[in-house]
Amino acid sequence: MVGVPGRSKGCSTCRTRKKKAIFANVALQCDLQEPTCGNCIKGKFVCGGYRRDMIVVQLGPEGKKVQYRAPEVSSRHGIMSSVLSPIDFRLRDLNRSALEIEYFDAFWDIYLPKPFLKARMHDFQGIKIPLVRWARWTQDRSAQNDTLRCALLALCISKVGWWKRDQSMKRRGIELYGRSLLRVAAALRNLERIDRTQLVATCRLLVLYEQLNDTKSSAANWVEHVAGLVGVLQLQPSGMYASEGNHELFLETRLNGAILALQVRKSTFLASPEWITEPFMGKQKTLVDSICDLLVALPGIVEEFDKLISARSSLNIDNRAEKLKQRCWALDERLQCWYRTLIVRFSSLLTAEESNHVLSGIGGPPQKELLDILMRYDTEPLLALALYWPCCLILYGMVPVLYRKFP
Repeated sequence: MVGVPGRSKGCSTCRTRKKKAIFANVALQCDLQEPTCGNCIKGKFVCGGYRRDMIVVQLGPEGKKVQYRAPEVSSRHGIMSSVLSPIDFRLRDLNRSALEIEYFDAFWDIYLPKPFLKARMHDFQGIKIPLVRWARWTQDRSAQNDTLRCALLALCISKVGWWKRDQSMKRRGIELYGRSLLRVAAALRNLERIDRTQLVATCRLLVLYEQLNDTKSSAANWVEHVAGLVGVLQLQPSGMYASEGNHELFLETRLNGAILALQVRKSTFLASPEWITEPFMGKQKTLVDSICDLLVALPGIVEEFDKLISARSSLNIDNRAEKLKQRCWALDERLQCWYRTLIVRFSSLLTAEESNHVLSGIGGPPQKELLDILMRYDTEPLLALALYWPCCLILYGMVPVLYRKFP
């Protein structure tokens, strides 16, 4: 029987119309075709699918009931009735269960550094740390996009399950991860009809899933995901990433893209002038932003170095080698300038003894005490130094080889 809960299997439109109805003088029931039933096609109705309608009722502050009306279903016969869609934009936050939100909070508590946890609870405008702003923006947007929401759930459930050693949660996370991959593949086939920014956000979550994974295939999967992530990022103009939310997403993507470019030893478009400047229009670059500017320039030098080392002697190879040496020394000068800026900026926060100790180390080898000193004041310089020293190691590892081959 149509319209009887637990008995009817018809689509929501046929159940709402309480069909058996007469169409062309013939009694027809819902024929259960997917994705759209035959009756809705014949009657030019919008088929509501085979999910059960959801009724959402909220209690206001005074105990008053607030009910959300469903969008109206129309046909050639006019407006007929309301069918509540489970993906109605107004109901996204309401449809998310408390359990999902609990998973989200549990994961961010594990993933974000402990000094950031208090900042994460503030409103978006009050958060100054880019990593926390990205986390907050991603969770807020997940309520508007099913693909993004699925990827975030896959990440949160699997990693919380790993932390709790709950095998059922880990399996559920893997299942959601597979669904996310299918949804992303479908989205890539319809790029003109999707929100590309949210597709970038989804790919960033899949990258993070592999970063935190402990399987043998994680490294290879990470490479593929980052390559796709950077490719999707490039589909939009660089200036699009200067807006709030989009900018934090760009910062997360740029760092991963630079690391991938170093791993494959190929230059990246992220080092071009427009990608260095336009996403930061109207913004002041942090220490991490500045060192990332230098980091994205390094893969181009590495690529040219590989070509020169493996190249046969030719008339212009010495000229190419001299130009590469100049690029290396120019990057070295920028790295040292950045390091001096870091020390001078934070020396004002230190005690006189700490300041003298830190300033005396400029131009010298790494100071073992520097990390302990800076950790007491801020976590930003720690991330910046974690990028600075690998840049130095890679650059200074190439220069002696370059001079031996091309003295």
